[in-house]
Amino acid sequence: MNRSGFEIVCQDGKYGLLDDNGNLVVPRIYDKILDYDDDGYIRVLKGEVYGTVDLKGKPVIPHSLGITHLGVFHKGTARARKDGLWGLVDVHGNCLTGYVYKDMGAHRSFGYRVITKDNDYGIIDEKGNFKKSVGTKHSPFQSIRVFHDGVAPAYTYQMKWIFIDKDYKRVNDYEYWSMDSVLRNGIYTVAYAPNQYSAAKFDGTPITTDTFDYPLHFEYGLSRCCKKHLDSEGKEVTIEGGQPMYDYGIIKDNGEYLFPMEYHFLDWNNPKTKDCWYAEDDYASYILFPNGEKLIFYKCPSHKYQPYIPKELFNHHITQEQFEAIKNTPKVAFTHAVKQFDRFLFFYKLKDWIDAWHDFDFYYRDTDAPVDVEKMYRVGKIVRCGSDMELTHKLLRPVHKIRFIIASHHIASAEDLKEHDDAGEAVVPFEESIAGQNTYFMVLDNYRYGATTQILLLQLPYTALQIAKDFKIRLSPTTLKKECFDYEDIIKTARTDLQTKMTEPVHGHSLSAVWTAKMHQPIGFDSNARKVTLRPEYIVAKVRNEEYVNFFINYDGFPEREEFLKDNQGKIQIVIGHVRYLKTDAIVINGDADSEVPIKPGTWRLVEEIGEPYDYQLLASYPEWQEGKANEKRLLQSCYRSAFKIAQENKFDSIGFTCLGLDKGYPTEVAVNIAVQTTLEYMTTGKFDGDVVFCVESEDVAPKFIKEIKKLI
Repeated sequence: MNRSGFEIVCQDGKYGLLDDNGNLVVPRIYDKILDYDDDGYIRVLKGEVYGTVDLKGKPVIPHSLGITHLGVFHKGTARARKDGLWGLVDVHGNCLTGYVYKDMGAHRSFGYRVITKDNDYGIIDEKGNFKKSVGTKHSPFQSIRVFHDGVAPAYTYQMKWIFIDKDYKRVNDYEYWSMDSVLRNGIYTVAYAPNQYSAAKFDGTPITTDTFDYPLHFEYGLSRCCKKHLDSEGKEVTIEGGQPMYDYGIIKDNGEYLFPMEYHFLDWNNPKTKDCWYAEDDYASYILFPNGEKLIFYKCPSHKYQPYIPKELFNHHITQEQFEAIKNTPKVAFTHAVKQFDRFLFFYKLKDWIDAWHDFDFYYRDTDAPVDVEKMYRVGKIVRCGSDMELTHKLLRPVHKIRFIIASHHIASAEDLKEHDDAGEAVVPFEESIAGQNTYFMVLDNYRYGATTQILLLQLPYTALQIAKDFKIRLSPTTLKKECFDYEDIIKTARTDLQTKMTEPVHGHSLSAVWTAKMHQPIGFDSNARKVTLRPEYIVAKVRNEEYVNFFINYDGFPEREEFLKDNQGKIQIVIGHVRYLKTDAIVINGDADSEVPIKPGTWRLVEEIGEPYDYQLLASYPEWQEGKANEKRLLQSCYRSAFKIAQENKFDSIGFTCLGLDKGYPTEVAVNIAVQTTLEYMTTGKFDGDVVFCVESEDVAPKFIKEIKKLI
C-alpha cells in the first residue's frame, strides 16, 4: 500500500494487515480491506459497512456508525452514504451536513455536486456549505464539466458532449462522442467515434478536421499523432507478428503539422528531457526538433541506443545527397532463406532438453516488488533473468506478494560452480542455486491463492528460442503441449504446492533482511527495476570488485541451429524499386531492345564489366505473349535456366532479376509462377547456391511474388 507500506493478508476469508517486518498490525477480522491509503486512512469493511484505521493500524471510524460508502478525504472531510442518503463527514465519521442528499458526486476542484431531496442541484464545499446551481430544478444534463470563459462541456442524455453557458444554453453546434475530462494546455482531447480522436478548444471548436487512432496529448503546444497505414486499396498494412503498421507525425495545437504523418515509428528520443523526437521510416532514422529542424541518420534498430540516438552522436547525421541514395535503394519487401529446417528433430531435441529426467526439480523466489503481474507474466510470455539470481528449494509459507516457482533440470548449484575445474579461486556469492542472467523461462501459469500470486516458470534454452524465432516457430504453451509434452501435471503440482505451503508455518530464514534482499529483484527486471530485453548479455559479473566465473550458468547445452538444417542454400528476396540501384553481382533483364546483336528467344547474352552496383548484365530474349500458344512459357523458363547456369559457372554470389515477361504482356500470375518455380528448383537442388533477388517497380506485384513463394516452399 502506497503510504502505510502494509500488506493485505487473508485467512479463512478474513483480511488483516502485516507491516514490513511481517507483524500482524491489524487482525484478520474484516471482510474486505481497500488497497489505497493516499489520504492517510485505510478503509476496512465488515459486510457492506465502512470503517477506517490510520497508518499505524489504529481504528478511527467505527463500523457502528453504519456508513455504506466513504470517499477520499479532502481538507479533512469526505463524502459518505448512510441509509441511502449522502452527507459530508470528518475523519472521525461525524456527519457535518446530515445525511440529506439524494446524490453526491466525487470531489472536484470546486467541491461536490449534490442533489437535494427536493431535486435541487447544487454544490457543497469541503466545509459542507451548500450553494444552489443556476437553472431549473431538474438538470437537462447527466454531467457538466468545469467552466472556462463561461463555457463548459455537458453530457446529454442522448450520450453526446456539447458546450453550454452558465444558463445551460448551448453555445454552438459542436458535439462529440467522448472527450477528456480536463482542459489540458487549452485543449480538450475529443472523439467522434471509437478510434476517431481529435482535439478541440475550450468551446468545442475543433483545431483540425483530421482524426487519429489514438488520443492527442499536447505538451508545449505539440502532440504526437498516429493512424493505421493503408495501402493503395485502403486496406490496413501489417508488419511482422500481424501488428498493424502506423503512420506517425507531430501536430501543433492550431491544427497544423510540424512534421507530416510519414514516419512508421516516432517517440521522445529521451523521455526525461523531451527536447526532441526519434523517428523512423522505410529509409532512414531521424531526430526531429520542436522548431521544425530535422537530422537524418542511416537507419538503425531503435533498441540499439538508450535513448535511441544519444546527443553525442547527433553530428553523425548524413547529407541530403546520401539520403537520396538510400531512398533510391530498392526496399526489401520479403526475404526467405531457402533451407530445409527439420521441425520434427527440433521438437524432439527440445522435449529431451526440457523433460530429460521426467521428474522436475522445483525452485522458488519470493518478492514484494511492485509489478504488474497480469501484463508482465501473462501465460505464454518469455522472460529472461537479466541478472544472476539466487534460487532455493527451501521456501515454505509465502510471506511476500509474488512467488516464482520454477520447473527445470538445468539450474546450477553454488556448490557445482565452486567445484568446477575452471572456477579456481573465483568468488561465488550464492548460497544455494543460481539462475544466470541469460536464463530464459516461459510463463505456464499465473495463479492467485490468498494474498499470494504464484507464477509458474518453465526454463527454456535460449538457443532453442532463437532457432524458433529464425524459423517462424511460435513457442507457446499450446505448441509445447502439442509437440513436446503435456505440462498440465506441472501446473497441478505447482498449485498444490502453494496451497500446501499456505498451511505451513513461516520459514524463519525467508523473513531475514539478508534473504529478503536477495529475493527482492523480480525475474525479468534488472537491479534498477527496469524490464530487461530478451537479448542475452555476456559480461563477467563482479562482487566487491572481484570477478566470479559465470560461464557455467550461461551455457544451455542445446544443439546449435546447424544441426536442424537439412540443406544450406542461399536466400530469395523480393525488393521494390528500380533495377538500376540493385546491388547484386549480375542482373537479368529483357535485352531485345538494348542489344545490338539479335538474341535467340529462350537464351541470354552476357555483358561484362558495366560497373556498380552490379558487374554483369544478362540480356534475355523471349517472345511476346500470344495467349500461351507459341511456347511462351517454355521459352521464358528457358531464360531463367540459362541465367542460373551461367551464374553458377561464373560463381556469382548473387543474381538479380526483373519480373521477366511483364514487359511483353505475360499475365502477372504466369510470369510470377515461372520465376518462383524455376528459382526454387535451382536453389533447393544445389544447382545455384547464391542469393536471388527479384526487383519489381510496382508494389502490387511484390505481394504476388510473396504469395507464390510461400505456396511453394
